[in-house]
Amino acid sequence: MNEVIDITEDETIILGVIYGLELRKKDPETEEITITEQLKVKPNQEGIIAFGNLRFKDKTENWSILLNSLNKKEYLNFKEELYSLTDKGRIIGKQIRTQWMSEGYDNLLLRCAKSEAYNLFCEKVFGKSLLQFNAMDMGQLNTMLNSLNLKNNDFVLDLGCGLGKVSEYISNKTGAKIIGIDFSSKAIEWAKFKIQSQNDKVVFQVGNINNLDFSSSIFDAIIAIDTMYFIEDLDSTIKELKRILKPNGQMGIFYAQYRELNESKDLLIAENTTVGKALIINGLSFQATDFTDNAKEIWKREISAAEELKTMFEKEENLILYNDRMEDAKRVLKWIKNEQERRFFYHVKKTDKV
Repeated sequence: MNEVIDITEDETIILGVIYGLELRKKDPETEEITITEQLKVKPNQEGIIAFGNLRFKDKTENWSILLNSLNKKEYLNFKEELYSLTDKGRIIGKQIRTQWMSEGYDNLLLRCAKSEAYNLFCEKVFGKSLLQFNAMDMGQLNTMLNSLNLKNNDFVLDLGCGLGKVSEYISNKTGAKIIGIDFSSKAIEWAKFKIQSQNDKVVFQVGNINNLDFSSSIFDAIIAIDTMYFIEDLDSTIKELKRILKPNGQMGIFYAQYRELNESKDLLIAENTTVGKALIINGLSFQATDFTDNAKEIWKREISAAEELKTMFEKEENLILYNDRMEDAKRVLKWIKNEQERRFFYHVKKTDKV
């Protein structure tokens, strides 16, 4: 018998908002969750509505009633004035949040792909336009390729490939066969049309980094360029990546570790980052290269290039790209200045001993 769906669209939105809250860091003493430097909330009615207003300002008027309804339907727990998702509430919350992320990411990436200004921006910032949407310039990319030393027809998995231009560049340069996966269906559609149709060594498919479905020991290498932030259980995912690597396989991971001001600076040591700890727990050896100083210069170039091309972005009706890059750059530069973020490249090896 099919399960009856007893939840409205607005209630689904609330579950997505609360799921997003639960993914963020919580102060164990105060129960406060940091949204921005100016906004910290608890998962109570007031906090959920405040967080929801950031995206759904015109929809939160009746949320107090809907929160009560979701509690009665057992999608939410309610204890000591605080809300939390039940198991069935978390399933729906996760689904709707993934949908929102995909839609937002789709929009940004497709704008990048169609924008002449963004192509020029990438050339100025990164040294070559591969439609990058991160802080990896060609120097960092070549460091990764030199470390992995990919051979002709090596089989490589690109986690979070976006529009696929980096996958294409790596394949052309090394002769490797690459599968690129991304949760953005529109980006994958573009990559298939623009790249895969012209190059039989690169294949793109929609995929979820949190739910990989590959056979064991098939990849010579796995690359993850600023995609580890979207993993829900990093220890489990690294374990899965280890499983699908061949014996003596490798990983190349770019990752920027952030810390709150009240957290220890030791978190910014390569072995102590979220990725570093997950690799160690899974018995994987690695060498880490600190690219923080390089990243700082890249973010500065992003501001300079964005300002130089602002009029061009505006004429294309792509100020959303200008604003996105400016906000990201200013935020991260502030974190680097305050010693709140460091950027690393991890060259990981799977050995027969493990």
